[in-house]
Amino acid sequence: MLMQLEVMPEQCIYEGDHPVNDIEGAAKAGNGTVWIKVNQPWPDGLTAKPLHQIEQIKEMLTLF
Repeated sequence: MLMQLEVMPEQCIYEGDHPVNDIEGAAKAGNGTVWIKVNQPWPDGLTAKPLHQIEQIKEMLTLF
């Protein structure tokens, strides 16, 4: 997708609710991240840090 849009990973924000599958995966790819704190607890020892933490998707409107 990034190649099709001709953007770099650091120019993108990935939002997700799973700390490992979404946040850690996107951070390893170079994306900024937003964690939606709804279902999954944040595990100890996870090195990825989201740019923002929200509880509802509508909060994305206030971030950007």
